[in-house]
Amino acid sequence: MSLQQVSNVSLSNNGLKGISYKHYALAIVAFSAIVRFISLTDRYFWCDEASSVLTSRYDVGALLYHASFDVHPPLYYLLLHAWMVLFGDSIMAARSLSLVFGVATVALAMRFTRWLASERAALIAGWLMAIMPMAVRYSQEARMYALMGMLAIAAAMVLAKWLKTPDNRRYLALYALLMTLSFYTHYFTIFTLIAHWLVVLALSCRHEGVRYIKHPAWWLANVAIGVAYIPWLLVLFNLLAHIAELRVGGDVGWIPQVSWGDLPAMYWRFLTGHDGSNYPTIILWLLPAMFVALCALLLKRRTMPRTFSLLLLGGILIPVTLVFAISWRTPLFVDRYLYSAALGIPLVLGVLIAGTKSRVRGISLLLFFSLLFGCGVRNDYPVEKDEFKVMVHYINSHYQPNDAVVVSNMFNYLSYVYYNKQGYRALLYTPARPNGISGKPNAYGFGTFFHDRAAQTYVDKLSVLSKGHRRVWLVSGGDFNQDFGRSPTGWVNTGTFKSGGFESRLFVVR
Repeated sequence: MSLQQVSNVSLSNNGLKGISYKHYALAIVAFSAIVRFISLTDRYFWCDEASSVLTSRYDVGALLYHASFDVHPPLYYLLLHAWMVLFGDSIMAARSLSLVFGVATVALAMRFTRWLASERAALIAGWLMAIMPMAVRYSQEARMYALMGMLAIAAAMVLAKWLKTPDNRRYLALYALLMTLSFYTHYFTIFTLIAHWLVVLALSCRHEGVRYIKHPAWWLANVAIGVAYIPWLLVLFNLLAHIAELRVGGDVGWIPQVSWGDLPAMYWRFLTGHDGSNYPTIILWLLPAMFVALCALLLKRRTMPRTFSLLLLGGILIPVTLVFAISWRTPLFVDRYLYSAALGIPLVLGVLIAGTKSRVRGISLLLFFSLLFGCGVRNDYPVEKDEFKVMVHYINSHYQPNDAVVVSNMFNYLSYVYYNKQGYRALLYTPARPNGISGKPNAYGFGTFFHDRAAQTYVDKLSVLSKGHRRVWLVSGGDFNQDFGRSPTGWVNTGTFKSGGFESRLFVVR
């Protein structure tokens, strides 16, 4: 390109002249992959991720059996099973499946926003999705949230296309398929479906609008979702009937009771990656208020048809509000459970910023949210690399035949089982509770992996290890004394190793 050609390059509605939208979009997708690949293996493989791999190691029949006792549906585990057959079960291999879903979500977000508004809006939405802290975080985790988010974006896109052309039933058929897959991915898909129903109902109540709610195809699509989900619905009913058993292993009941400050804190997590708890109350509410004001502006400006504005905003605000309200009775308010709702934020911002008449205001908003998201991603990167792996490696390098390794809780035990490549079986400390009830997990939740080998896995009293072992390793993930209490008589602590927040102590039995 000559100097004269360079000087003639100017901004157009669709980007820079001479460089096509396709090249910009590919660059953003590639950039999103790089951002998600950085530090992919630095963070330690925590309990939930380890359970994903342990579940996916089974053959399909056993996988479905164990997933039926888990608190999540089986689709992600089935996909991870196939992925691990091809690429193994290393941390990079297991997490890279979510990375693929996360990058695909960026591409889908641009395609959807381009259809909704313009190419400029699509590029802005793609850029923000590429660096959104939550989008990056859960694209680096071996869990089902990245898959859930991708399916939610795809379902919203085909629903929007049906709202535009109600006579085209192919969109509803695809919608039914995507929502069914999402239901088999995470139970919180129900809140996405409720949001879609409320939007369709609201649009049907307009004086001169299409009565979408009366379309037989809409009802048929939802009936198809329900019928396709009946096999797993029976499993869900069984889980709901055994909530007490799930509480024993900490699979449910760990979410704290909500307060009013948790609502703005959730939007802080969506936008910045942290809950904003260090800020004064007025600042805590200011960022969510700003976002809500931008949402109201989207409805007022008519940058795109109000039908699609309601669909986008409803997909964000309705699930968050519903889960928050329910959580006053049954706490469920966790950011990752609302991940798919959060993914609508970059699309809303992309349409708003691209439709801003003032060039200065548009650039300022883009810079503001880019810095906000970028700082969130930067702060979320782990400071130290995989501290748990270092500790397990230390124990295994000093392990002697007939040593016993006891982990303080299930949360760290699953990670230990994943990291431990030696032939010995680590033990889980399961002391009786203060009320005398056994602390042993049962067949539900994480306990499903070890229920058939409970006698070889669980240890109620450390003193029983004195009979068969001369050395015992105790592994703690927090306060060692609180986790294990006083060591049995005759046990001498001969070594302590700390790695980040984890600690192991070696005792010789005399």
